[in-house]
Amino acid sequence: MKIYVAAAFSRKDDVRRVYQELQVAGHEIALDWTMYEDVRPYAEHAAEASRQTEKAMAGVKDADALLFLADGSAGGRGSFSELGGAIILKIMTGKPDIYVIGDLHESAFFFHPAVERRSTLEEVLRDIG
Repeated sequence: MKIYVAAAFSRKDDVRRVYQELQVAGHEIALDWTMYEDVRPYAEHAAEASRQTEKAMAGVKDADALLFLADGSAGGRGSFSELGGAIILKIMTGKPDIYVIGDLHESAFFFHPAVERRSTLEEVLRDIG
């Protein structure tokens, strides 16, 4: 299964650990965005921000599943855009499967009917095989 992992940019190390667990379980990473440089302030790096976000949305579109690592913070605005893109894709095409893992207090969209909620990555791996 091809999987996109959405999380706050500041959680790159956590995302890399998730990538390792997914790959050990036989899954493919839709896009490894953890290799990207932080291009804030975005207005000063518009071309690179555009390139990164275009690739991110292509990764969401190509994924069979999106995992959103929720951490209870208000950070990770880009990851919420990825989540929204995945929800609309799920409504329109039936994929990707969407899982929010962790703290569920950040967004009402975590409770959208297209979204599954789990406490741990291990629970998601049991669901997706």
